[in-house]
Amino acid sequence: MMNSLSLLSVFLSFLCLFALTLGAEEEKVARLLASKNVMNQYLVEGKDVTVEYRIFNVGEAKSNVTHAVVMKPLKFGFFNFTAAQLTYLPKDDAEERTIGYTSAPGEGGIINQKEFERRFSPHV
Repeated sequence: MMNSLSLLSVFLSFLCLFALTLGAEEEKVARLLASKNVMNQYLVEGKDVTVEYRIFNVGEAKSNVTHAVVMKPLKFGFFNFTAAQLTYLPKDDAEERTIGYTSAPGEGGIINQKEFERRFSPHV
């Protein structure tokens, strides 16, 4: 339920963060970039909604991981999907934790289940 302007802003945010990490001094630390995306085209009351979290380490040990969370909205209406917070140690012997945030998918409309079935169920 993200429009193209939101996708462009998320892409530009990642591009800026990536450029900043390239210009930084080479330390052997983790540098994480994270995104949060709602995978469903339609958000429906009482139906599964999949939210995908992707974490990319652009630091020393380059790797990535993806997690998907499935949940069911209990009410219909608008819902603000906010950014998730990441807290991690940038290296094994680090004393201070680093805090980061994912992209925020924004606001999504959750459709009433009866309305969704009325619109999208085959009529015989």
